[in-house]
Amino acid sequence: METILDAKGINKVFGTRRNSFHALHDIDIRVTEGEFVGVMGPSGAGKSTLLNVLSTIEAATSGEICIDGTSLTRLKEKQLTEFRRSKMGFIFQDYNLLDTLTVKENILLPLAFTGTSAGEINHKVNELAEMFGIHSI
Repeated sequence: METILDAKGINKVFGTRRNSFHALHDIDIRVTEGEFVGVMGPSGAGKSTLLNVLSTIEAATSGEICIDGTSLTRLKEKQLTEFRRSKMGFIFQDYNLLDTLTVKENILLPLAFTGTSAGEINHKVNELAEMFGIHSI
């Protein structure tokens, strides 16, 4: 199986030297293609921080994160933005959907900003809807 996510020695520290909190300490994680991973733990254990760091929403204090063979910790902000736009998708706990749009419109909206043709957008929307079992949208 191909490795999709490989993170090594991930640390995240909030605050300054005298008033700091070590939220993540030397976290290693590898996820391979087709694998489903659940992150569980008590409140305050660092679950959201870990997901935010792995998704580049927040920067790790130290460590190495590679997704699909690309080292994210070495990318500049503009490169990270392009990587997120072309390679990642986010589903937040509160969904962040636009309630004035249909499900289909919420799926296609991010694709419209990429310069993708209307035909390709329609194909991708149908493909994603089928994958997630919402193809009757």
